[in-house]
Amino acid sequence: DLKPIITVHFDKPAPVQSVTLPRDKTPNGNVEQFEVTFYSPDGNKINDIPILSNSSPKEDKSKPAELNSTQIPSNTPVSRIEITIIHTTDDES
Repeated sequence: DLKPIITVHFDKPAPVQSVTLPRDKTPNGNVEQFEVTFYSPDGNKINDIPILSNSSPKEDKSKPAELNSTQIPSNTPVSRIEITIIHTTDDES
């Protein structure tokens, strides 16, 4: 699957401040860009259109792909997030 999905379930709903997929702390980390869908405690999507992360430069592992607090509905309780990998630095999943 070239666009794998990572699902994160929260034990208790909580606001999300940022989402980061580091490349320099993960063996073979290759995520260049991802998108995120947030879900409310009742299971409904908080954002109808997935939010696209910034892009991690292929040549600089120290700058991860991430969403920061300005891009996220940060005061809204979230019970689950789905992260879809959009691009990788080596075109592998």
